[in-house]
Amino acid sequence: SDLWLFMVNGAPMTPTPGNKALLLQRLETHIRTVVSHFADDVSSWDVVNEVIDPAQADGFLRSPWFTIIGPEYIERAFRVAREVAPNSKLYINDFNTTTEPKRTMLLNLVRDLQSRGVPIDGIGHQMHSNIEFPSATDVITTLNQFTALGLDNQITELDVSIYSGSFQGAFTAYEDIPADRFVRQAFKYRDLFRSFRYLAGHISSVTLWGQADDHTWLTSSARVNAPLLFDPGLTHKL
Repeated sequence: SDLWLFMVNGAPMTPTPGNKALLLQRLETHIRTVVSHFADDVSSWDVVNEVIDPAQADGFLRSPWFTIIGPEYIERAFRVAREVAPNSKLYINDFNTTTEPKRTMLLNLVRDLQSRGVPIDGIGHQMHSNIEFPSATDVITTLNQFTALGLDNQITELDVSIYSGSFQGAFTAYEDIPADRFVRQAFKYRDLFRSFRYLAGHISSVTLWGQADDHTWLTSSARVNAPLLFDPGLTHKL
């Protein structure tokens, strides 16, 4: 990355003891500045975001944070956030938390943090979904596993693409989305919210990643995924 955060004397940081100390200092300064600014106005914080990589044997994403500091940055972030915001809830947030081996890697990370007294209150499950994925069973199984660790769950970035893994190629697109895709999307939303209601005591919030299909991160020049509850004209879907 060429972000200034990971630069020193005009060059990208390399993993040295001095750079580790400097980057940890920058991390702490950032958290103290941002979190203290909002103080108790923010009830929950996404402290650590998308740090699991199932392609790595140890499960850690090889971000500049990891390559320069090692996994210690995760613990430091939570401890500083708790110090600055003692009354806010602190979360680790990721996508594909219902899939293996990612789910187990995240569970193992959280267990390790808990074993060392690191203050973590819950898991943010992004839940970017499609008409085939994830299953209601996998959602319930996943959330129950994190609940068993004494953690809260939040659904943080929910949407449901009309495309799916079995569709013909990642860049193939419908010129006009068939009506049956919207029917399947509606049933997927139904199944997901049945799961959320079933586990209502263990989920403190559900956030959709947008309001209507006129403005969504999934729409590109190549494909319209139509993943939200309202169409581009702001009319409710099925």
